[in-house]
Amino acid sequence: VFPSQDPIQQMMPPWIYNDSLVPETTMTPTGIDTAKLYPILMSSGLPRETLGQIWALANRTTPGKLTKEELYAVLAMIAVTQMTLSLISKGITGAGRRSSIFQPFDILELF
Repeated sequence: VFPSQDPIQQMMPPWIYNDSLVPETTMTPTGIDTAKLYPILMSSGLPRETLGQIWALANRTTPGKLTKEELYAVLAMIAVTQMTLSLISKGITGAGRRSSIFQPFDILELF
């Protein structure tokens, strides 16, 4: 009657749940390989300025390099920003207001 596995887990790549499966080519001794990460971040569809703000918020350890934890923070903020933009494009904002102008990181008022 019930599916044997969580449908969300089926959609996720295995390395999400097991760090040993993360491709080694993305990691360097000082953090994530920025050259390989850049096209992934750009594929988010977010403006470069917004991605820069997200990077600046997360990047605390080594300027210009992300640790694995900082990368996870960047990816989470990108996901929340994409979701927020989707809600705004549908006219859904906090307190039932309609908004035509999105200010980056005004997303907290939605929650």
